[in-house]
Amino acid sequence: MRLTIYHTNDIHSHLHEYERIKAYMAEHRPRLNHPSLYVDLGDHVDLSAPITEATLGKRMWHY
Repeated sequence: MRLTIYHTNDIHSHLHEYERIKAYMAEHRPRLNHPSLYVDLGDHVDLSAPITEATLGKRMWHY
């Protein structure tokens, strides 16, 4: 069995990038003739982003 795995890692509060990831997946997944899996390995919230630090990460979950 063939399986394509897509993954992201260390997004670090750049949650707006998920729109680009979603568009990429929508374009490329249908071209495959086999199953695929998308996995995010975490590290979403990073205190280096001012809005994350100012709200202790609470604001990031509204994106």
